[in-house]
Amino acid sequence: MRVIFTQNVPGVGKIDQIKDVNEGYACNFLLPKKLAVLATNKLVSEIKGKESAVKISKELSLDLLAKQMKDLNGSIFEIKEKTNKSGMLFSSVRVETIIGLIKDAFNFDLPSDALKLDKPIKDLGEHKIPVEFKNKKAEIIVNVVNE
Repeated sequence: MRVIFTQNVPGVGKIDQIKDVNEGYACNFLLPKKLAVLATNKLVSEIKGKESAVKISKELSLDLLAKQMKDLNGSIFEIKEKTNKSGMLFSSVRVETIIGLIKDAFNFDLPSDALKLDKPIKDLGEHKIPVEFKNKKAEIIVNVVNE
């Protein structure tokens, strides 16, 4: 029996997923608990349309992000961190911190794998970090200073 899941069912299906399941399982468990509905032609076409719209929206936002990469190139971000007497940071500056700074400054979400930071930053000074996204390249400067 073909059903459309209305809720996530671990190990079976996710919301809006269209799947063939055992008829007894559908009639005795999924349908009575409203975890799924019968997959009619109308509902299937609505789900396909929704998936298409989400895909198009995601592609447009990724294209916009790629265009904004040129604005990002050469940007300088300053991070204040506490250090010990030898100038080493007590904590390290991680990709998530830098992504947050970019989001605050440019109001767009950059995926964390776009920053090419080999290891967290653990010392003071300027650090050049390459950024690559959808064949666009940029370089940002993160200046870590003592708090």
